[in-house]
Amino acid sequence: MFEININPGSVNVHTSSGPLPPEAWAKLAADKIIYVGDQTEGPIKDQAIAYKQRIQGIVEYYIKQAILSHEKHLIARIK
Repeated sequence: MFEININPGSVNVHTSSGPLPPEAWAKLAADKIIYVGDQTEGPIKDQAIAYKQRIQGIVEYYIKQAILSHEKHLIARIK
């Protein structure tokens, strides 16, 4: 007989009344890229949070750049 153990992990649910802005997408991405454990303390936690915020800023910048690029592409196609 086979036995399968599955650990689904945690599930996060986010709701919105409209489209998510780039800032929200960047936060979701940073939360997936960098995990700061609940047990983390002191300077290690501070450094991890600072790094996570930096990653969030970088992701947000590139999401905004992608939106601008896509908008320019759509305008060029309309002309």
